[in-house]
Amino acid sequence: MINLALFFTRGVSLQAWANGGMLDREIALYQKLQTRGIKVTFVTYGGRDDLKLTPKIPGIRLICNQSGWDESRYIKWLASEWPWLFNRPHIIKSNQFLGSEVALAVSKKIGARFIARGGNIPSYQMSMQEGADSEIAQMALKVEREVLPQANRVVVATRAMAELLVEKDPLLSEKITIIPNYVITDIFKPLSTKLQTKGFRLCFIGRLEKQKNLMALFEAIRDLDVELDIAGEGSLRDHLEKYARENDLRVNFLGNIPSLRLPELINNANIYIQPSIYEGHPKTLIEAMACGAAVIAGDTPGMREIVIHGQTGLLCGTTPERIRSAIVELMADPKLCQKMGQAARQFVLDHYSLDKVTEMELSLYKEIRGREVV
Repeated sequence: MINLALFFTRGVSLQAWANGGMLDREIALYQKLQTRGIKVTFVTYGGRDDLKLTPKIPGIRLICNQSGWDESRYIKWLASEWPWLFNRPHIIKSNQFLGSEVALAVSKKIGARFIARGGNIPSYQMSMQEGADSEIAQMALKVEREVLPQANRVVVATRAMAELLVEKDPLLSEKITIIPNYVITDIFKPLSTKLQTKGFRLCFIGRLEKQKNLMALFEAIRDLDVELDIAGEGSLRDHLEKYARENDLRVNFLGNIPSLRLPELINNANIYIQPSIYEGHPKTLIEAMACGAAVIAGDTPGMREIVIHGQTGLLCGTTPERIRSAIVELMADPKLCQKMGQAARQFVLDHYSLDKVTEMELSLYKEIRGREVV
């Protein structure tokens, strides 16, 4: 038996996962690991509301801030002996690099192995959003520089992310393991029954933020006979709704949708589109491909490793003109849409299935523990 403690991103609660519709998707790996002899603990930053969600995570121990302390006091408590008296983890893992400094401190205190895992590179993302010299980008860079060299292993989702880290610190090359995001392929799959919808339908799932390049998408479809479904929330929602209204765009803002309902949304679209300016390893794009959707993705590093242009989808530039051109190409060729959707589904089965990623995780645990994992 190996005990694994997953530290949530600093400030993030189990309730936040539930509110964002991500809970079922995010816990799937850890439920699978339990069937392979891994005992799992979640360490969150939520309060008593997190405790109400324990029936949703059967078998997983939950540590949360149920006393309602301020964050600094809660972190000091986590780094004490008290939370670990009766269930000391062998391995501590951060869910993201943000907050990994807390996981590192606890691993040192109790003598556990430490995996610094990141689904994105915060310093890179903050540089893209706010500028490389911004305070938030520099803070993220500081955490990465201090934490990652001290980790037993550093896990990232893509080759491009690994290359970014090694460029900053060549010594990390010996520590990095690439484990991609996974898809529950028996849930995200082509459906035999689809809603009867008129016209041509596009779908986007994600945060309504500048990174996702939705204004360019809106400009691209301004003179096209299409309808767009958007699932997600973000700071740009009011601005996007106003633009859609003023330009008579047929856009449906659906808000956050539980992950188990997303396959129906994807299957009822002709195209799934993600025109982002940059990405890490976008789960929603992989899930759309698992559903057999024809996909269009921005031609950026985070998506080039997922979409093979012309085979499993289309990569396009991030300008309105390039996005429009890709949409028009697929609107005119339903057979190509079907062919690429089938290839996309097979690509996900071959590379990103939950079973495959579970085996990668188990192999990593075996390596850093130096013993057999059942």
